Formats: sequence, C-alpha cells, structure tokens
Amino acid sequence: MKCLNAFILACLIVASLVSCKTSEADAQLNSKKRQVEKALPELAREIQTVPQNFDAITAALENYLRENPEAYGAAFAIDLARAGKLSSFYVYRHDGRFIRMNLDDPKYNYPAQQWFTQPKQLNRAVWSHPYFDEGGGNITMITYSIPVFSDGRFLGIITTDLSVGD
Repeated sequence: MKCLNAFILACLIVASLVSCKTSEADAQLNSKKRQVEKALPELAREIQTVPQNFDAITAALENYLRENPEAYGAAFAIDLARAGKLSSFYVYRHDGRFIRMNLDDPKYNYPAQQWFTQPKQLNRAVWSHPYFDEGGGNITMITYSIPVFSDGRFLGIITTDLSVGD
C-alpha cells in the first residue's frame, strides 16, 4: 500500500509540474499575442503608404520584425483580383537573419489559406489555429491576420506569425 501511495504522490507531483510548465508557456504565448495585436495594425496602416512592390514591402516587413522580436515572420498577401497574379510578400527569421520571399507558388495557393480567407470573409482581425506552414515559414505557427483596405477597397491581408513549435 505504501508503494501505491508513493506512486500516486509521484504522479500527482509530475502532473502538477507539467501543468505549471503548460500554464507558463500559455502565459508567454498570450503575452506575445497581445504584443502582436498591438503592433500589427500600425504595420497595416504603413503598408498602404509604401510602393506596392517586392523590395518596398519586404523592407517594411523586415523593419517590423526587427521592432517585434517575438514575431517569427510577417507577410502582406495582395488580393489576387487587385494584383492580377499571386503576390504574397513574406519575411521570416532563419539562423539569425531575415529571409525574403514571394509566396507566389500556385501549390502554396495563399488565397485558399485560412489565414487569408477567414479575415477577408469576416472583415476583421483573426488568429489562426496552429498549423505547419509548408512552403512558407516551414514551422508550426499561429498567424494573426488583418484585412487591409484603402479608400474602401480590399487590398489584401497583413500577417504576423508566432512559432508554436518546440
């Protein structure tokens, strides 16, 4: 009986430690989310004023990531109807540097991605569920997405990614 009680006590201690670690991780993630929710609307306003080309937009995204070290990546996905072609400019962190890319591969198909469709349909900012971003950041992440408008016209979606992997 003593062995069983000791085993049960050990299990309770381990469960408590795991719960504390999970609570701490949740608190850290929630703090990062609040920081993103505060910073990304400013980038959405700024993105409307920069020339709508790869170099200008990725420079703005890179500057945003420098100012927001909690963010893994950021994108501006331009509305296909407006651009006439796939154009989603993305910057993310890799090995201490920034990688710039255009997520214009039809296999990636950003206009069908939840981080693009949901905020566009709801006309408001949205957090995604965790997902593995194959072809983009290539990590498990969550994405905060905001629809961007100019003079009442939908321009695209501005995003910030947070890593939720190990």
